[in-house]
Amino acid sequence: MGIHQNNFWHPSPSSEVLETLVDQWLLDQKVQENTENTYAIERVMDMTRNASPQTQLSFVEQAIEKAETDNQLANIAAGPLEDLLVHHGSEVIDDVVIASRQSPKFRRTMTGVWQQNIPDDVWQKIETEQKLCPEAEKLG
Repeated sequence: MGIHQNNFWHPSPSSEVLETLVDQWLLDQKVQENTENTYAIERVMDMTRNASPQTQLSFVEQAIEKAETDNQLANIAAGPLEDLLVHHGSEVIDDVVIASRQSPKFRRTMTGVWQQNIPDDVWQKIETEQKLCPEAEKLG
């Protein structure tokens, strides 16, 4: 299954295809003036409606690991991570907290998440993680 296949999210894409999507999405975030290739951005937006919560979390974890700039981390936080927490927060919050505790970069990314429509019980756990991040390392 390739990145351009119509039924992309069902069944879940292979790890290689997901990694290709992560790489392309990060490139699109890094070079925002490149409006010609919005395919990866559209696929990731589609992910929040059609992919399983675990596939979304895998995308987020890979994207955070590979991100090279604060702008990329902020876009992960305000985009796929926040969307995941809005729609599936109760299902994934424990895994998100574990990832945050294991990765300072993941915790730092969480400082860019805003509550929006995230359920209060999920938001309390996010705030706890945000407070564990040193002030100087938080995303602005």
